[in-house]
Amino acid sequence: MKVEIISRKNLDPVAWDAFVEQCPGATVAVASWFIDTVTHGQWEATIAIDQQGVWQGVMPLYTQRKLGQALSRQPFASRYWGVLVPRWPHDAEGNYKRLHRINGLMGALLPPVLGRAAVFDYMSEIDPEYAPGYAWQGIELLPRFTYLLPLQHDMAQVRAGYSKSVRKNIQKLANDGFINRLAHTADEVVQALEANLKEGRQLVPPQAVPVLAGLANTAVQAHHGFLLSTYAPDGQLAAAGFFAHNEHYTHFMSGYALPMYRSMHVMNLLVDGALEKAAQLSRCFDFYGSSIAPIESFFRSFGPSPHVYYRLRKIKFPQSLIWNRM
Repeated sequence: MKVEIISRKNLDPVAWDAFVEQCPGATVAVASWFIDTVTHGQWEATIAIDQQGVWQGVMPLYTQRKLGQALSRQPFASRYWGVLVPRWPHDAEGNYKRLHRINGLMGALLPPVLGRAAVFDYMSEIDPEYAPGYAWQGIELLPRFTYLLPLQHDMAQVRAGYSKSVRKNIQKLANDGFINRLAHTADEVVQALEANLKEGRQLVPPQAVPVLAGLANTAVQAHHGFLLSTYAPDGQLAAAGFFAHNEHYTHFMSGYALPMYRSMHVMNLLVDGALEKAAQLSRCFDFYGSSIAPIESFFRSFGPSPHVYYRLRKIKFPQSLIWNRM
């Protein structure tokens, strides 16, 4: 077994995508198009390769330099990287052998990265199969939670899991003439976000707005995302959201109500429309997590279940280089 750290320019995106698609952590965030977009193509991967030249495990990396130090950190607007190992057919041999193999791969993949980085700071895959493998490499595991909702084509069953207040709000908005429509560009998401920024609600750093808009536009053009907007009866924009998807997950990447409509609970109608659209595309809806209690409560009101992922962190020197904006 050998481990190589390969830059994007020397990495075959078709081979990468085919490999990660086999992995339990195959979210949109590890697709080559997504990583290319959030890193402007400036990423690399650590890859474990067996004697026959077959990839056994990988992890995407984004490394920059500051004050002469290498900082290997999760890029803005992305999550769920970590070590990715496919489910090979021989996994039927038993859980012990699989976890033993994953532990060995993590022990091979992580040290070369940790050895060269002053800061290692990533988000793991959802429900990592063997989280202790990170700890054995001296990585701090900080638990985070996202909320997952299995999707069904029968939306009546999905809606039955909503809280009573959510169902009531959706019905009232519909009766009052509020509607959802798909959008073709991120302009309305940006409009809603900037309206909140002007009000003093810094939902994302201002410099991140173009990054988010570029990611949304790229996703829609590549048929890996959709944009949904909610309109008031007079045609005014009330809320807008961006959702990225593959066959496994639809991720709630971002969504904002315009300030004047926030108290009317328009986000309830937006999310309901997104769930209906996502049911045609994916098996599961990912609310993309939040450590803010009111937002977590909002997600929970649609009936999903909490699932853990971890912030993976190992800091050498200096401590001030750590990135705390996630």
